[in-house]
Amino acid sequence: MITSNGPGLPNWRSALAVVAHPDDESFGLGALLAAFCAADIEVNLLCFTHGEASTLHGVHGDLRRIRAAELVNAARLLGLGSVELRDHPDGSLTDVPLSALSADVEKVARAHAADGLLVFDTTGITGHPDHRWATRAATAAGGLLNIPVLAWTLPATVADLLNAELGTAFRGQPSERIDLAVTVDRSLQRQAVQAHPSQALPAAPLWRRLDLLGNTEHLRWLHPARGPQQVELQFTADCPNWMTAYAHLITALHDLGRDEDDLTLTLVPDEERALSLRFSGSPTILVDGLDPFVDLHATAALACRLYDTPEGRRGAPSLDQVRTVLATHTRWPSPGPA
Repeated sequence: MITSNGPGLPNWRSALAVVAHPDDESFGLGALLAAFCAADIEVNLLCFTHGEASTLHGVHGDLRRIRAAELVNAARLLGLGSVELRDHPDGSLTDVPLSALSADVEKVARAHAADGLLVFDTTGITGHPDHRWATRAATAAGGLLNIPVLAWTLPATVADLLNAELGTAFRGQPSERIDLAVTVDRSLQRQAVQAHPSQALPAAPLWRRLDLLGNTEHLRWLHPARGPQQVELQFTADCPNWMTAYAHLITALHDLGRDEDDLTLTLVPDEERALSLRFSGSPTILVDGLDPFVDLHATAALACRLYDTPEGRRGAPSLDQVRTVLATHTRWPSPGPA
C-alpha cells in the first residue's frame, strides 16, 4: 500500500464517479470527490437510482423527489461538474441487465472524456447489492473503454470495529489489498452529507465511520487489477457475448467463495494484439493462463467465438460450465472462433 501525504490521486484530467444511490457520492465518496476537484480534476457523477426505497425518512415527503434534489445540492457543494440521475429501481438494481448499465456508464464516460472511473469497492462497503451491481457495471465499462477503475474501500480493521460496536455489516479489505491511502479534508464532505437531511440522521453509522477513518481514505485498483490474476476474460468490443461471460464468471467465483479480485478484463482492440495473445475469439476465458475451452485447431483471430453448451452452440459458455472449469480447471471442448 502506498501512503500519500499529498493529494496522492491519479494524474487524470477528468473522472466519472458511478454510484447506486443519492448520498453515496457524499456518505461514501465525498472526501475523495472533493479532493479530486481540489486537484483540478473535473469530476462528473452518474447515479443509477433515486433512492426511493430507503427506510430512513429524516424529512417528510416523497423520497424519490426529495433525494433527487438533495443529490443536486450535495454535488454542488462538492464541486462536481455535472450529475446524471437515472430512474432504475432502488433496492432492485440487479434486475437491470448488467449490459444496459455498463453501456450507460460507457456513454457518459465518453461524453466527458473520462480518464478513469471512481466507484465503491466490489464488496459494496455495506454489502448492499445495488452498490455491488453498480461497481460491476462500471468495471465492465472500464474494461471496454480501456480506462482504469479506482474503488473506495474500508480497511478491514475499521469495518470490523464498526460491526462490533454498531451491529452493522460493513465489509473491508486487508491491508495487502489496499493500494493507496490518501489524506483528505472532510469539511466539504460533511457539508455535502448535511445536504441529505432525509438520510443523515444523528444515529447513522456514517458519523462513527468518519471518526475512525480520520483524515484518511483508502483506494484499490479494480481495473487494471494489480498483481497476477488467476482468471482473465479477454474480449473484443463488438462481440456483446463477453458481458454474459463476465456475469457468469462473477457468479461462479462467488459460488466458489471467491470474489472479483480473481478476475481481470483484457480488451483485445486489433489483430496485432490478437496475434500477440494467441487470442481464440471473444470472449475467451483463461484460468491460470490456460484456456479451459481450448480448441487445439483454432488460430488466433479477432472474431466472435462460439461454445458448445447444453443449450446448443452459444456465444458464451453456460454458468455451469464456467463454474466447473473454475472449480476443477477441467478443459472443455470448444469449436473456437465462429
